[in-house]
Amino acid sequence: MSHENKLQVKEGHYKKWKYTTFSRFISFFYQIDSIAKLEGVHSILEIGPGSKLVADELKKMGYSVTTCDFDASVTPDVVADVRTLPFKEGEFDCVMACQVLEHIPFADFEKIMDDFAKITKKYVIISLPNRSTTFELVLRIPFINTLFKRNFFDWSIQFPVKFVGFEESGQHYWEIDFWTTSRKKVRTVFERHFTVLKEFQPPMNKYHRFYVLERK
Repeated sequence: MSHENKLQVKEGHYKKWKYTTFSRFISFFYQIDSIAKLEGVHSILEIGPGSKLVADELKKMGYSVTTCDFDASVTPDVVADVRTLPFKEGEFDCVMACQVLEHIPFADFEKIMDDFAKITKKYVIISLPNRSTTFELVLRIPFINTLFKRNFFDWSIQFPVKFVGFEESGQHYWEIDFWTTSRKKVRTVFERHFTVLKEFQPPMNKYHRFYVLERK
């Protein structure tokens, strides 16, 4: 373990309305939607539940959800560091960690994936920040679902940008970028433990890159 974990936000951070932004709501939808599209999932471990909006909605849908965070003020079901999870092998059908792993040094990323592969029976859902400048067009037209079996068209052009302010921000240790932690580098770690079923960025929130993984 390369660094001791420390609180990066103040108590009550996730309860403030300004935390639940429009783009974050979009990400919440795709977390829930990604779960709903998987077959045979009943038990879910959500690491880093934040405001618990996702966990609460999944519970309403009939899923058994266990939340885990090292910050006791979030009142998770289990208080633990993501690098030392106290769960049994194959304890959950799906493990979900969205916008969490960038808060841990990348040196620990491989071990975390190894642990996820042990405690999940089948699936892992992860989202990570993907730093870029994005120009995006989302188009919705009449009868689009009838004609094209989709709700909208989404086009985007992304330009990589550097961010050197991780230390000043006091939160992220790393993000997916073009220079240091590339998509290829991240995906290579995933593919040592999982099959990547899906990789995508939600419309109007290209900053979040999702991975739906299946245990090998």
